[in-house]
Amino acid sequence: MNSLEGMNKKFRFRVNEIFELALEEEGTYYKTIIQEVSENYIIIGLPVSKGETLLLYEDDRVILKKIRADAVYYFSSEITARLNDDNVPLYKLCIPRMLQRIQRRGYVRVPCILLTYYRVHKEGEGKPEEGKEPDFLPAETVDISGGGIKFISDKEMSPGQNLEIKLKLPRREVKAVGQVITIQKISDNRSKYPIYRISLKFTRILERDREEIIAFIFRKLREWM
Repeated sequence: MNSLEGMNKKFRFRVNEIFELALEEEGTYYKTIIQEVSENYIIIGLPVSKGETLLLYEDDRVILKKIRADAVYYFSSEITARLNDDNVPLYKLCIPRMLQRIQRRGYVRVPCILLTYYRVHKEGEGKPEEGKEPDFLPAETVDISGGGIKFISDKEMSPGQNLEIKLKLPRREVKAVGQVITIQKISDNRSKYPIYRISLKFTRILERDREEIIAFIFRKLREWM
């Protein structure tokens, strides 16, 4: 039994507890309430966000998120049936499987190669003139998490330096500002120039962009299971 399987058995779903739910392929979260819990399934209420409802259908794959005092928990599940209670739709899900448990101090990091662009971030800098390309430089990630990335660059940097990044995820691009934490010079016989491994911690990122990164990590974890 791996550690996630062990935590999955210890985690208890509770009636009337609020969870956040998103379709696996979309990543926008809605709030839902646990209506019933059994050994093999849970039943949830209609997911709602800012007055909008999310209609679900049988076989839809979903992500559930729960913030508790010790950590943030993410689960995957599947809609197995649509029910009705006084004409209000309810949804039956197979018991969710834990994908990730994130302690408040950090995020799970997964290795992957993604195209990214970066440039030095200057506080107070205005938008570039129309038609003028910003001076972003290409790079490749080594790994990624909801809290930052590691990437390879032929440019030497300094700890504490702030960078803007544009990260090319499969579904869309996400943007962030981050601070360089560590720089490691590495050997690469294929390059005539020095190569550096840069660790970057996000200091400014929209929550929807962070959730997009986490959703990407979920899909990677599912591939490896």
